[in-house]
Amino acid sequence: MQEGEDLSDPPTPAPADSPGRLGGVLVAVGVLAIPLAIGLVAFSVFERLHSEEHAYRQARLLLGNVESAASAQHALAEHAEVMGAVTEDVSWRLTDLRLEGEDILAQVHTLGIHVTVDDLEQAWSDYQNTVFVRVPGGFDPRTVVTRPTDMDHAADSGGGAYRDPAPQSAGSPPAADDEMWSQQLSDRLVELREAVIAADEHVAMHAHEASGRLSMLSIAALVGEALIVALLLRRFHRARRAAAVTKAERAALADSEARFRSLVHKATDIVTVVDVDGAVTYESSAVEQVLGYSSRDRAGSNAFEYVHPGDRERAQRLFAETVRSPDGYRRAELRLRHADGSWRWMDVQLTNLLTHASVGGVVLNQRDVTERKVLEEELRRQALHDPLTGLPNRVLFRDRIVRELRRRRRDDGGLAVLFVDLDNFKGVNDQLGHDAGDLLLASVARRLTESLRPGDTAARLGGDEFGFLLEHVRSTADAEAAAERILACLKAPFVVGGREVFVGASIGVALSEGAGGVESLLRNADFAMYMAKSRGRRRYEVFDTDLHDRQAERFALEVELRRAVERDEFMVQYQPIADLATGEVLGTEILLRWTHPSRGLLLPGHFIPVAEDVGLIVPMGSWVLAEACRQASAWREALAVAQDLSMSVNVSAKQLAQQALVTEVEEALASSGLPPGALTLEITESAAMQDVDGVIARLNQLRDLGVQIALDDFGVGFSSLSYLRRLPIDVLKIDRSFVDRLDEETESEALIAAVVTLGRTLGLKTVAEGVEREAQLTRLRQMGCDMGQGTFFAPPMDADAVGGFLSASSAVALA
Repeated sequence: MQEGEDLSDPPTPAPADSPGRLGGVLVAVGVLAIPLAIGLVAFSVFERLHSEEHAYRQARLLLGNVESAASAQHALAEHAEVMGAVTEDVSWRLTDLRLEGEDILAQVHTLGIHVTVDDLEQAWSDYQNTVFVRVPGGFDPRTVVTRPTDMDHAADSGGGAYRDPAPQSAGSPPAADDEMWSQQLSDRLVELREAVIAADEHVAMHAHEASGRLSMLSIAALVGEALIVALLLRRFHRARRAAAVTKAERAALADSEARFRSLVHKATDIVTVVDVDGAVTYESSAVEQVLGYSSRDRAGSNAFEYVHPGDRERAQRLFAETVRSPDGYRRAELRLRHADGSWRWMDVQLTNLLTHASVGGVVLNQRDVTERKVLEEELRRQALHDPLTGLPNRVLFRDRIVRELRRRRRDDGGLAVLFVDLDNFKGVNDQLGHDAGDLLLASVARRLTESLRPGDTAARLGGDEFGFLLEHVRSTADAEAAAERILACLKAPFVVGGREVFVGASIGVALSEGAGGVESLLRNADFAMYMAKSRGRRRYEVFDTDLHDRQAERFALEVELRRAVERDEFMVQYQPIADLATGEVLGTEILLRWTHPSRGLLLPGHFIPVAEDVGLIVPMGSWVLAEACRQASAWREALAVAQDLSMSVNVSAKQLAQQALVTEVEEALASSGLPPGALTLEITESAAMQDVDGVIARLNQLRDLGVQIALDDFGVGFSSLSYLRRLPIDVLKIDRSFVDRLDEETESEALIAAVVTLGRTLGLKTVAEGVEREAQLTRLRQMGCDMGQGTFFAPPMDADAVGGFLSASSAVALA
């Protein structure tokens, strides 16, 4: 076979030499009658043996493809197991591969070889039964409907070796759990591969025997013919016989090549023959369909030119190993260049047939497995990435931390891990539904990713929790700056389903310096995040050695808080709210206190965050609301000066998020007899912004009852004018942090003046908290603030003290 020769054009046998004389021919015919008859018989046997040898060689090429089909099924079945379900496309592909394997085994039968492949067929049948018995996620082969074309194909191929698994009886449990099935599938694949190897070895052995018989027959025929010719016609007749033998050999070779051409040209796999240098001497027409090349264009070129640079060295090494080994066989998956410039993954099988006269080269059987490789890559990506946000998941996040810890050098700086837990995400899910929650998570992920530096890693760890890996962190300030960027990027509202919602975040920061391994680093970040959440949310905490002690103290406080609820250790105090212009007491605010048995009187800041985290804030808030209404009604009945006295009650974010709040307010007013207009509910900006539309609807229901609404701590939260105008509120309470600096900072004075002006414009009353000095009072009165609350008027007092305070004077002298 010459370089560039196309097997589609078989060689033309050369004509036999013409006899010198007609008489010589007649004598030769007469004399050679007996040897000619013997030669015809020998030639018939020779032809049969040669065809048998060729069939064994072709059988070896076909058997290698059985394993490819089984491996592809194995990858698809593992995909179904990972996904917990199987798509229709995967079902069809499993069935197609089954039919493909059956077709290959059927082709082996049609070759007429004298080697049984029953063990291989049985192994193939067992493997198919295992593939289709059970796939995790509920896949059942009975649900796979074979396409008509597939059934026709199976019928045409003789049915193959596949036997449908017996259906399980209704209601019977599966044969094995997921792990046992996966192991059984792997075992069956190994058995199939061993059966392929065993069949290949048997075929090779028989091929070798056939070759030996062919050689022996050829030798015997040649010797016999030579002896007869020597005895009968000597030199002349020996020459004539040699010419006849040459003609028969050319005819046999042409017939062998024609059969080979018929097989490879009908196959969808590329069959390429290369010489010892890798030059292409033959290539089947499938190369045009698979790789877009013409077989004639590639003839004479070096096969390694088409191999991806990243795979070329490995391909050359495997090729050299194949060449060095007689009847050598190697297999690899390599990337080959398509005519359009793209790269295709090919399953390449290399077989050394250099010593075979009809081939004379290394045969490369190449199958396009790009689809399978893409599927495998997608499975790997799904296993390591969050499907909702596309970010790395917890597994990949941890792996990257491990990798960075291992390769970190002193001059590269340290690493930092940030755990980010969204605040109020559960409220959005409850109010708007899980679909809206998913949209919100995807939007949050985009913002968080944009806040990172190049090279840093963001991951979704599960639920509403995200993780960040910061590289080249040289100080705590670098990590804190990243945490502040995250908090800043979440301040703007998110639009979900046409509604704007706000979410914050609690962030835990842990540095690799002194953290030990990856588990310690992750644990520290999680610990710090938990502390940030317990201290009021929308903030970050950096892990340090004292954090464990503070956390232990918090846990102790949580236990004590639960006991305090059981032991009624809580009490309430009241602080008057005065008219700044007249000094008249217009109302009081109820304040919750904890009479701790060992720590004394604790203010809300010490225990309210813990109560919110452990779920105690709602029952505690309900008790405070009922107590406030009862006491206000009692003062109104007992004191003439308290007939118009109002009562203010703080409402937590978790109370505000519950529809039951409206019912609780109705019941508290009804049981106490307090007029609705005498009750003011105070909410914070942060609570109002968590679910603006839901909060507005609930506040409107409360106002329909006649209850007043106050916005507490105004100025320290979002302070969005657009949302302020939408909220149904009656009072703005100026945070004490601004009042405290009123006579010291021009900025605080300007802010308070702006709030007072805003309240007047919107028709809202303004209340200044924390009034403690006369200078503050004077300036607030000059700015037009309506009411004040603070120790300058009266400190928080119990109910009896407030009653005395009101009875002693109906107004506070301010002049």
